[in-house]
Amino acid sequence: MLERIVPNGQAHLMVNLAENEFRTYNPTHTDRMSRHSGAVLAGPHACSTVLDTREQCWLVAAEFRSGGAASFFSMPLTEACNQVVPLDDLWRSSGKHLRERLLEAPTPALKFSVLEEVLLQHCAPKFDPAIQYVVTALQRGMPLAQLTANLGWMPRTLARRFSSQVGITPKRYARVQRLQRLLRSVRRSSNPDWSALAAEHGYTDQSHMVHDFRELADITPSAYRPQSSQRSNKPLFNSLSLHRAGYCLRGRLRLMISNRSVPTDTVLPHVFYQDVAKAIAWLSNAFRFVEHYRYGDPVSGAQMRAGNAWIMLKQIRGEGRTPKQLGFGTQSLTIFIEDLEAHFEKSKSAGVVLLEDLHETIYGELQYAVEDLDGHHWLFSRHARDLSPDQWGASVSRNTGLAAQTDPTLAAS
Repeated sequence: MLERIVPNGQAHLMVNLAENEFRTYNPTHTDRMSRHSGAVLAGPHACSTVLDTREQCWLVAAEFRSGGAASFFSMPLTEACNQVVPLDDLWRSSGKHLRERLLEAPTPALKFSVLEEVLLQHCAPKFDPAIQYVVTALQRGMPLAQLTANLGWMPRTLARRFSSQVGITPKRYARVQRLQRLLRSVRRSSNPDWSALAAEHGYTDQSHMVHDFRELADITPSAYRPQSSQRSNKPLFNSLSLHRAGYCLRGRLRLMISNRSVPTDTVLPHVFYQDVAKAIAWLSNAFRFVEHYRYGDPVSGAQMRAGNAWIMLKQIRGEGRTPKQLGFGTQSLTIFIEDLEAHFEKSKSAGVVLLEDLHETIYGELQYAVEDLDGHHWLFSRHARDLSPDQWGASVSRNTGLAAQTDPTLAAS
């Protein structure tokens, strides 16, 4: 599945363990594909990127803060802007063999250790406190003219020093960050008022916002559909702190995994409640669902989402009964959540009825189960390990049309 990634000005180191290749697509002509090696630096992007998310079932990645990647690569980051560069071109032998070493490491923890070791080998701090101040200020929306005055620099000095460390001109970076702030506002609203948002985020008018949006994201605001990072392949996070000569870079290592025992796909379940309006408020508070729309007066239906999981809420009619009224459950819904531990704590603090504590199952899922206000059973889960069903005692049918896979490094299709 192709997905458009809106620019954020950051660089990423990525290693595809599923296959020795990455594929990117032209943002405006997605029939045009480029192939890259399986271990790359995705330089800081100031325009949109289109990726095939099916590749990301077995991925190790390091996410650099803006300006942080300059400490690990000798080439000027401006040369990597909007580019995908093979790691063996940058790190020679260690870049060439990194993927092989990661594949040989048997556990996620050891894979993280390998990547951390290699990053430390190439860490040569180029930290500039003034540029870090500029990065933070631009992310918060401070005008460039004010920044230049605060630093006492000529505009050309700021542009040269900023571009060298971040890889993007400060003016372009400011526009990218304004777009990011705009998108955060959009994601909080089920029906964005584009004119009001344009004024809120410092655009001259709505047409200015549309022009900037199209140039940076290659789509119009009305065509934008928020996508959560909570895809079916959930990332495990390991914090990374690198200290050299008093310089500290904190980033995150991500190991994207799938679990052959628990595939995820797109379904739209319809869940019936006695009071839909009350259910919307309850699900928002307890499970962090976000309302997309509602209809009827009084409210008789609604659509909500948590990450990439969408549900329809319906009003019970006639002789229909909820599980709470029946006295027993009739089904269970599974929702995949990236930050499962925080979600678990939020649910507990909201006072939900806990059916299963947070635990790892024999089939490789980290999960917990709860009951909602009308007695529906919910299971919140994240892939913890990639297990074939036969590894934990299940019998795999030969009539499913799915090829059996025994090696997690070959799990992508």
